[in-house]
Amino acid sequence: MAMKFIFSKLCFGIFLLSFLYFFLLGLDAKEIPSLERRVTWEEGTISNREADFLENILKEYEEKTSNQFAILIVHSLEGEILEEYSLKVAETWKLGQKGIDNGVLILLATEDKKVRIEVGYGLEGVLTDVYCKRVIRDFFIPQFRNGDYEEGLRLGLKELLETADLGITPEEPSFFEEFQSFRGFDFKGNLFLYPVGMIFVSVLFLFGFITSFHYEDQGVGMFVFVLVFFQWVPTMFFGYYAWLGCNLAYIFGFIFVRLTRNQLNWVKKMAKKVTDNVHFSSGGFSGRSGSGSSGGSSGGFSGGGGSFGGGGASGSW
Repeated sequence: MAMKFIFSKLCFGIFLLSFLYFFLLGLDAKEIPSLERRVTWEEGTISNREADFLENILKEYEEKTSNQFAILIVHSLEGEILEEYSLKVAETWKLGQKGIDNGVLILLATEDKKVRIEVGYGLEGVLTDVYCKRVIRDFFIPQFRNGDYEEGLRLGLKELLETADLGITPEEPSFFEEFQSFRGFDFKGNLFLYPVGMIFVSVLFLFGFITSFHYEDQGVGMFVFVLVFFQWVPTMFFGYYAWLGCNLAYIFGFIFVRLTRNQLNWVKKMAKKVTDNVHFSSGGFSGRSGSGSSGGSSGGFSGGGGSFGGGGASGSW
């Protein structure tokens, strides 16, 4: 009897604690704004004029295609998880037509520097997770990084609307196309990386210079060794065009010097000078002599009853 009493009290205590936990969690949760128009924004995120411009685009698009897009722009998620809050908003607003589920929500949190595209069931086959991630990376984030939320929304929205209208997901760019678009480190806020990158690239060219001119290096072993580093060091810091320029300069410079170091006087003199001052050892290069030192508003818009299942993509900057 006593055990039953203790067990019942324990269950009641667990239930009460669980209730209080979820109740307090609900109090802290960020409020979901009411859906009165296709573009909902907190004051100070975008201008009223821009909101009206985007509203008209989405209204005309919905009338043409029945696809229902909406945008929510907030300052902060106030501790909410982006994906969870986005899904709650989309489900509460019921974007898209019932049974077709062709709704899309774009959620932007400017102070948190986060953005998400939430896609309804009916459009997941076209606006795939991978594709949405690409839109965020290529259209939203480059503009958002500069604080230009309005231009970023315009560019990303245009891409999404065109793709949803066509019903065909654009092909994934090839590896080479992706590589061509790579620009290396984002030096904004990390300016110290720029001189670090320049130092690394300069050291590579120094090794390449010695390898090209040195008479004792008759093979291509050191050339290949240095070439390997030229594949990733310039790319990592400065992107595709740095990779292309550095590799062309190194390869053609090496070929030119090797073909002319016994023919042209100035090349011959430089080769002799390099050979006299630097010699190869098991540990690499070493000097033979000398020393040195180095230094929202009202409206009549409502969701159509569409459903969401968490499809889409998120990004941050």
